[in-house]
Amino acid sequence: MNAGGGLLGPTVALGGRIAGVWQRRIAGKAVAVEVRLFAPPGRGERDALEAAAAEYGRFLGLPAELTVAGD
Repeated sequence: MNAGGGLLGPTVALGGRIAGVWQRRIAGKAVAVEVRLFAPPGRGERDALEAAAAEYGRFLGLPAELTVAGD
């Protein structure tokens, strides 16, 4: 059962393909964003993840701390 009620959890798309899943946790005065990719990030993909996490943090009005599992 998915606690969110849907079939898919929050997904990561890189280069037009589903590349992994992510979750967030509000931790004090920051948002922790954890990404679990299906394969190691390719050239430029880590930068794209950093930019997306920073943008999400700006949306929430909090600094974002990105963790990529397996990095």
